Amino acid sequence: MYTVEEFEKKTQEFLTQFAMVQQGQTVTVAFSGGADSGALLFCLHNLRERLQIKVQAVHINHGLRPEESKQEEEYVKQVCEKKGIPLQVYHLTEKPPMSGIELWAREQRYTIFSKIAAETKGVIATAHTANDQAETLLLRLIQGTGLKGAGGIPAVRKPYIRPLLWAKRQEIEEYCLKMEYQPVEDSSNQQTIYSRNYVRHKILPLLSEMNPAVVTHLAEYCAEMQCVEEYVAAQGEKLLEAAKTTFGWKIDVLMQAPEAVKNKAIACLCSQKAAPSRKKIQQIQQLMEQGGKISLAKGVKLASFQGLLVWEDSREIAPSFQEIPIKEGYFYQNEEFSLEIWCESCETKKNFFEFEKKVLNYCTDCAKIPNDTVLRRMQPGDRIRPVAGGVSKPLRKFYLEQKVPPTVRSRLPILASQNRVLWVWGYGFAEGLGQQTASNKTLCIRCFCGQKKEKQT
Repeated sequence: MYTVEEFEKKTQEFLTQFAMVQQGQTVTVAFSGGADSGALLFCLHNLRERLQIKVQAVHINHGLRPEESKQEEEYVKQVCEKKGIPLQVYHLTEKPPMSGIELWAREQRYTIFSKIAAETKGVIATAHTANDQAETLLLRLIQGTGLKGAGGIPAVRKPYIRPLLWAKRQEIEEYCLKMEYQPVEDSSNQQTIYSRNYVRHKILPLLSEMNPAVVTHLAEYCAEMQCVEEYVAAQGEKLLEAAKTTFGWKIDVLMQAPEAVKNKAIACLCSQKAAPSRKKIQQIQQLMEQGGKISLAKGVKLASFQGLLVWEDSREIAPSFQEIPIKEGYFYQNEEFSLEIWCESCETKKNFFEFEKKVLNYCTDCAKIPNDTVLRRMQPGDRIRPVAGGVSKPLRKFYLEQKVPPTVRSRLPILASQNRVLWVWGYGFAEGLGQQTASNKTLCIRCFCGQKKEKQT
């Protein structure tokens, strides 16, 4: 067992390892009056000068056990007053639901924690331990989990920190004893009708009989899985980026990757429109293998088209895509297809043209652009004369030849003078417009998806 000094040193090392706090920061400890939260509060209070932090406590009276909750609140106040620790007390006034009380209480607590973190610009310290980590892993394995779930509770998830995640409950109880602190016990913690309590009082003790170090081993396993998860998630993001095209993601690139990386890439893609789940990942895998389309959220579908995964969004098109007279500026901000238009002299446009070599034909002579040119979407009757295409053809036919997904065509911005299409997203200016001339002014267009990027010249 650790002495008080050793326990606090281990906690300080853990805080430093995960860069949990910064000098001058306010750390709010969620203090219930129990052993875990009491040990955390005293430990951080004793370390405050060495860490150069401010420590305060918050107690939330859920009101679920009226008399017992009142006694706990009074005890918490006495402890903090004796130690000279600032304390905030909150009372939940909302009536709890008939079922799912544990989840409801947690959501209420974290709403309050978030508010405090925002007000103090600090962090919230919760007293999760190695035992909590072991219990969480067992619960998730029993209920069904993937790689991310196997990582258990993270040491840091700003603004939340868990400085005692390294310590077992027995070590914490020893620390409380040496600090002459008598914790209160929530009677509901003994009720095995709750899943976590059942694991804590029934399953984990049985496993401990087989191996007394089971808590340590399960916590170490979670730490390893967190590292594996971070690596695989990073590889999944790289894979998705490698598969990305103008209008979707190449199925063959995704399919060639190792299963774990492919699943992470699929989850990353899914998260753009809907909350990923094992079922949705399996549906997307099946879609890549068999084709068709699937629904992932209300009004949102993912389809297989010409070797690509493409989004189908049936929700109403934003008004910002209505006709806009051509002018300098940034358009369709935060939408899926965004662009920036500006004019510059022939002397400076050379730098832009060098930068945009990968998307040629995105500059034209300003004098060639009719005065009635507008920025809009495709309309019936639109025609375009593609570069080296020879003849004018319907824009719909051009999109079909270029294998633009049907659900994307109506969302692409174009520049048009009446029904004459001058410029198309992904392909540039029409025949006769893209060539560089000796004009003094050049119209430049830069395209990108989503958030505005800084202009580069």
